[in-house]
Amino acid sequence: HAAAERLQAAQGLRGVVLDEQRVGEVAVGVLCGPVAQQEFSMRCSYCEWRCELGPERYGRCRMYFAEEDTVKERFPDSWCTYEVLRIESIPFYHVRPGSRCLSIGTSSCNFSCKYCSNAFIAKQDPLQMQEKMFSFTSQRLVAMALKLGCTSIVFNVNEPAVSLPSLQALAREAKAAGLA
Repeated sequence: HAAAERLQAAQGLRGVVLDEQRVGEVAVGVLCGPVAQQEFSMRCSYCEWRCELGPERYGRCRMYFAEEDTVKERFPDSWCTYEVLRIESIPFYHVRPGSRCLSIGTSSCNFSCKYCSNAFIAKQDPLQMQEKMFSFTSQRLVAMALKLGCTSIVFNVNEPAVSLPSLQALAREAKAAGLA
């Protein structure tokens, strides 16, 4: 409780309750306001923006909504790209030099980086992107990576916080299969 009080004081959130909610199988801290007095039902805690979410209120990244006191991913297991690359071709080249990796990404972003080389994907409305997206479960991506001789799966198109539940599920599957 002392940590929660320090967090509330640091963020100036007096009168807002810090509660622990379940998102998928991952427990996360969620900042909740009094629902009856506000248009939103909870705050997202996946990134620093702490967006106000509701059933049709999606926050800055437009990838999450709130339903029944839970933050939910709007487009789970939805990927804008997947390809096999040499690890040296992405900014992660010190890990397993010479190896092959499955590079993946999703849509949207919570940042506005002027230098972004993927803004054509990251800044699009994720709802409009869905017809162009690939739908793969975590198990399917891991099976693809293994079949293609990859030793790792790398997320490198946009900010991972916009698809965190899908990425956490993928990380569990990849680890169980011996992938990095």
